[in-house]
Formats: sequence, structure tokens, C-alpha cells
Amino acid sequence: MYFGVESGSPDIIKRLKKGITKEQVEEAFEVAKRYEIKTQAFFLLGIPGETIESMKETIDFSIRLDPDNAQFAGVIPHPGTALYDQCKRKGYLKASKWEDFAASNLLIETKDFTVKDVEAMRQYAYRKFYFRTDFILKTVTRMTSLREIKRIWRGFKSILNRVIFYEPKRLDAMRGENQSQNNIDSFHLFKSSHRFEPLYRRT
Repeated sequence: MYFGVESGSPDIIKRLKKGITKEQVEEAFEVAKRYEIKTQAFFLLGIPGETIESMKETIDFSIRLDPDNAQFAGVIPHPGTALYDQCKRKGYLKASKWEDFAASNLLIETKDFTVKDVEAMRQYAYRKFYFRTDFILKTVTRMTSLREIKRIWRGFKSILNRVIFYEPKRLDAMRGENQSQNNIDSFHLFKSSHRFEPLYRRT
């Protein structure tokens, strides 16, 4: 079961207008565990209004929820959305062409964080969540067949790619670009080139 948790900060949850509380999220995961339903949680980092501390709060919340899989992504201000308009108006948007809107890129920078800060937090999130002793032991106990071992191996490689994905030169280049945004304004769809491979799948 997939959960778009997004944040562990009550303030950011309100900003996202999700209409839920952290307590409700925790209750949902408790019910899923009670009925042995495998879960995958999605979290966003680098939302306007966030700080380094609120990102850490989200990471700590992901560990408290303890889903079977977790994905941490930088928020993407898609052209044509209110978030895009907000970021452009306030000067948060660090993009100059539609190709920048690939899911792997980080495009928002505020007075509270830089794109490098968000990438560092994203790497930290994957390391802290997946390299826990408890999580590793839980993973090992599920390696009961060759098929499951292959799935876990694919998931491990996917996670490792996210831990080592940081490309300082590419981020520096994105921050230094001052090209026209005309192409962005006319582009309202994008296709992600990165697919997340979970460690576990329901069979």
C-alpha cells in the first residue's frame, strides 16, 4: 500500500493543505502492520517554508513509521501549478529550461536552504532509513526465495544509486544559469527518467 506522507512537520503538512495530522498517519501505518499489509511511504524535502530542522523532522518521522519501503524526493514545482507560480514570484526557482524538471533535479532554493542542502538531506535520509540495523535484519529475514533475493538486490542497487547520486558540478551549473524561462512557461508536462525500485513487493 502506498502512502503519500510528504512531511513529518505539522507546519509543513498544513502548508501542503493535506487535511491530515501526524497522528492519523501513524494510526494508518499501525493498522497496516496489524493486518500485515506491506507499505511504501513517500516523503518530500525542500518544500518552500521548510528549514533544515523540519527536514530532519520528516526523516525521523519516516523511521518512526517504519514502512517496508521509503522514497525521499525533492519537491518539483511543475509548470502550470500554484507551487511553480509561487517559486517563480519569490525567486525560489532555480531552473531555466524544461529539461531541468526531471524528477532527479532539485529546483527550489530559499533563504532557509540551498539545493545542496536538500540533496545532502536526501542522501542522509536514505542512509539513516535503510542502513539501520533493525531494517537490515528485517530485510534478511525476508530473503526466503531466489525471487525475493533478486527483488531485494534490485532495491538495494536503486537505494545505493540515490545515496551516491549527488553531482556538485551539475548543481552548481543549475544555480548559475540565467537563461530565459520562456520555454518553461509553455511546458506543462514532464516525464520522469528515474524509476524507484522498492525493496519489497506484494506477491
